[in-house]
Amino acid sequence: MQTIATEEKITKESINELSERETVEQVKNALLRIFKTTSAEVALPAFEYVDEDVDGLLLWIDENIAKEYKLPADLARAYDALAEADKLFGRIRRSQYYRYYVYIYNLLTAGIALAKDKKYSGMEEYKPTNRILKLWIYNQKNAKRKALAETLAPKLHTSKKNIIHNTLPFLKIIARKNPVFRKQFIDEYRLPAEQAEWLLK
Repeated sequence: MQTIATEEKITKESINELSERETVEQVKNALLRIFKTTSAEVALPAFEYVDEDVDGLLLWIDENIAKEYKLPADLARAYDALAEADKLFGRIRRSQYYRYYVYIYNLLTAGIALAKDKKYSGMEEYKPTNRILKLWIYNQKNAKRKALAETLAPKLHTSKKNIIHNTLPFLKIIARKNPVFRKQFIDEYRLPAEQAEWLLK
């Protein structure tokens, strides 16, 4: 918060910018933990406190995995784990079966870590995806969901990540099926129009 504190006026944009920078650092540290271990126990909690959606994590890993894993066999196994996680994420979107999240995070952490036979030496600079179109589509798709999570998190006394993964999927289903509940919820939490609209899509 020091960067913001030195500014004459604290703005929503400056807070969001700081939050984005912190998320980038969180993801980089998590990737370092995964890529530099061959222990499932070390890798599994890597994303526990990372404020990023599965969509974003898939893009991060896809972008950086080839920088770290040099042997073809290691790389192939890692991409197999990544592809399986992506497949399960697609099933969540289609079937709303959210228990797949457990398997997805296992694949993105322990699955990637154990894909290599031994740790690689040296340090790589992990970077966000340079696939601009993919990233733009991802950001557009998730902007309203993230905004809604940011609105609800302090009011429900939980994290934005928890809201996204454990609350919004069920909230969206209930809101679609129960107009009375939807109106009461929107009014009670004073949701902006674009966030209220997201509940119906």
